[in-house]
Amino acid sequence: IRNIKDSYQQVMLFGHNPGFTELAEYLTKQRFDNIPTCGIVCMDFDIKSWKEVAKGKGDVVFFDYPKKHT
Repeated sequence: IRNIKDSYQQVMLFGHNPGFTELAEYLTKQRFDNIPTCGIVCMDFDIKSWKEVAKGKGDVVFFDYPKKHT
């Protein structure tokens, strides 16, 4: 993430667990326990450069997944 070009203001990452749940918990102050299949976590960072991304610096904008709507 710290190597993302600063010309990009928004990025989307795709991956698998347990890595993505761990990453989301690391970057935010929120506990997810498990991001389910097809889950999405939107985060906002008050930073000027991707190099500033660090533990706890992300704010959760939303967390959604398909089974939440059933």
